[in-house]
This record gives sequence, structure tokens and C-alpha cells, in this order.
Amino acid sequence: GDVTVNNVTVDGSGDWSANNEDLSSLDDGNVTIDVIVTDAAGNTNNTSTTTIKDTVAPAAPIIDTVPAINIENENAFNVTGTAEPNSSIDITFTDVNGGSVTVNNITVDGSGDWIV
Repeated sequence: GDVTVNNVTVDGSGDWSANNEDLSSLDDGNVTIDVIVTDAAGNTNNTSTTTIKDTVAPAAPIIDTVPAINIENENAFNVTGTAEPNSSIDITFTDVNGGSVTVNNITVDGSGDWIV
């Protein structure tokens, strides 16, 4: 679909903005933004850029089989799994007494794999 915004005013400094536009009719994925400028004499020029529309929450991450934590691995424990490619996840480990360790912003690679 297309969303067209007409008659956006450029201020004396050359700045402009299109505010509060309803883009809900556009599909998720790449969205191209085309801008055409027309001066007082009727001359035109244009440019474009692309952004991504992503309005769907990712599926829940999957945790692979987790080994028991023991004296041999408690200082270098690894957990692996999968999630939406190129996203990030946070993991919190919590013990029976409420103590916890949180690891934030774990990068999920392009294949959907992560490790901490």
C-alpha cells in the first residue's frame, strides 16, 4: 500500500517534518520513504530512503537442553538456544533463595542462534 502526505511546509532553515502519520495500512517489511521537494519556481528534486516496519512480536525464544550446574561449570556456565534472527535477549538465572544473575542484550545471530 501507499501513504501519501502532501503540502509539508519547509521552514526558513530548510527543515521539515511529517508528524503523526498513520502507517498502519502498510505491510511489515521494507518501507521506502520518497520525498519530493518543489521550490517557489516549480523546480523539483527528490530523494528516498528505506526503513523497516516490524510490528509483530517475536516468537518466544527456545532454550536448548541445559546441563546441571556443578563445581566444574559454575564459573563458566553456558546456555544456548534460538530466537528471532538479529534480535537480542535477556536471561535471568534465579536460585531457590531469590538470588539472581541477569545477562542483558545477548545478540542473536543471523541464523537465530544465541549463547551465554
